[in-house]
Amino acid sequence: MKNFLLTAALLLIGELMCAQTNESASTDKETNKWAWSHSNLGNGINVDFNFEKDKTYEITFWVKTSSNISKPNKKAIQQSTINIRTASNTSYNALEYTLPNFTEYSEVVWSQKASDKFNQWQQKKIYFTPEYNNMQLWFFPLMTAKANDNGGTRLEMEIENISIKTVSDKQISLSSL
Repeated sequence: MKNFLLTAALLLIGELMCAQTNESASTDKETNKWAWSHSNLGNGINVDFNFEKDKTYEITFWVKTSSNISKPNKKAIQQSTINIRTASNTSYNALEYTLPNFTEYSEVVWSQKASDKFNQWQQKKIYFTPEYNNMQLWFFPLMTAKANDNGGTRLEMEIENISIKTVSDKQISLSSL
């Protein structure tokens, strides 16, 4: 019985630790991932996907930004962004809560001010043609303002229903049918 309880406790601790670190999410499946940032610290969510240079991809997802406090400092939130980048071989230290170190071949896919439609779910559809081959897609918030100088404000981001598809080169029009 002791071994069973110890195993259950270790599994629960592992799940709690995963909630605070970067996790991989599958493509084209329902996901519900959370990430945070303040003072240039935080974490992100990565999806493993093989992006090939010069191919066009459709990336669809739902995103919501929020704060850990009910009345965050608006200036701090307005200067914050939510971001998507492609990357390969990123280094990340989950214990230090620093964002991944992106290489020179990492590419910005999309970026938006966090204050746009704050606290509301938005569906986004982005078309992206990479200039480099990369193996991951990173979603992360970035708040550069110091939390302690802004009433403890922390930017939070939730992501759901991530879908990545290769766009076909063939164009069909009504006149060709």
